[in-house]
Amino acid sequence: MLQTRREILSVFTSSASTTGLHLVSEGPAHSHRITVKSTRHGREEFFKAVLLGRSSEWYHYRLNVFGVVQGIELVVCGTHDSCIPLPVWSVDEAKSYTPGETAIPLADLATPKIRGTKYGSLLLVAALLSGKAEALTLLNDPSFPRSTRYRYHAKVRQYATLKPGVKLNIR
Repeated sequence: MLQTRREILSVFTSSASTTGLHLVSEGPAHSHRITVKSTRHGREEFFKAVLLGRSSEWYHYRLNVFGVVQGIELVVCGTHDSCIPLPVWSVDEAKSYTPGETAIPLADLATPKIRGTKYGSLLLVAALLSGKAEALTLLNDPSFPRSTRYRYHAKVRQYATLKPGVKLNIR
């Protein structure tokens, strides 16, 4: 799994000829913002992107609160493990995800065995923050334990507000 900025950028740039995505510029070493040129679909487009190890870091760093305001149009990540309202490019899979698309179907989260994992839990919270109807239906299902429902509502409130301290630098 790709984790560091250097590893992700290395794989991203080395696969540019096959994927049609090229790194135009990267910010300073302390910044997570990059500019990406897409030559896919027969035309050139430029995107302001944020570089993350995992797509779930979008919510961890509260980019859902201030990332879009900063002009972020694309998420380039090592591993796609979340539900984000922006297009996502997963470097591990060399695959593009549309806004709101997840790596596994949200219907699989109805199984407590999957939902009980860290990955499943983060995916459900992200789907709730994105306003996905499947996640809301699952959460309001009468068979869903009430204490678990309250815990997910608390996580959604937590991720929907900024934490005190220094924000992730995406300028």
